[in-house]
Amino acid sequence: MESEIAVLRQVAREIRESTEESGYKVGVAVRQHGAFSQTRGPASALERSLVLEAARRGASQAGLTFEAASGSLDIITNCGDTIRYYRVKHVKLTAAGEYKVICGEGSSLLVTEPESLLREEKWILGYTLSDDHTIERLIAAEIVGWRGEGPVCLTLGSIIVLTDDPSPRGFTSTDEDLPGFEDEDGDGEIGDASGF
Repeated sequence: MESEIAVLRQVAREIRESTEESGYKVGVAVRQHGAFSQTRGPASALERSLVLEAARRGASQAGLTFEAASGSLDIITNCGDTIRYYRVKHVKLTAAGEYKVICGEGSSLLVTEPESLLREEKWILGYTLSDDHTIERLIAAEIVGWRGEGPVCLTLGSIIVLTDDPSPRGFTSTDEDLPGFEDEDGDGEIGDASGF
């Protein structure tokens, strides 16, 4: 599972960086006509398109299989005797700090697959968005149940935060000493900075 999470983090990074690069275009688009900003609908549709395109690209780069699913995307992993379907889906963070995931009662996420030699698990690859149309959080969690009737609120298992190296693409860390920060005592301590 550890190696699988590492691959998912590659996908998450592509999603995050893509929205950072192009999220502003959502704001530009909805300002083209007053009708586009009367509700969140147009902006949400554009945000979803950006995220799904980035998820497809990230999954492809990571060598993962994916397929269209109910207007969204399932990223598929195969680990031993378990196949996992990660549905890319917008989630909400409540005031209590819990993730809320809603779907329609006809969603394929609610369909129980018949038993087979390979176990199938349904997961969420969830994202929250900021007001500037960029990613705030990316998580993965197994769907362990649901409650309600149209709309249905999914019950999630343990939350895996898909944080990744925040360094930008092409960034290379070096161990070279910077001027003014040399070790004066040779014991790894930075010299007295009281003069700053």
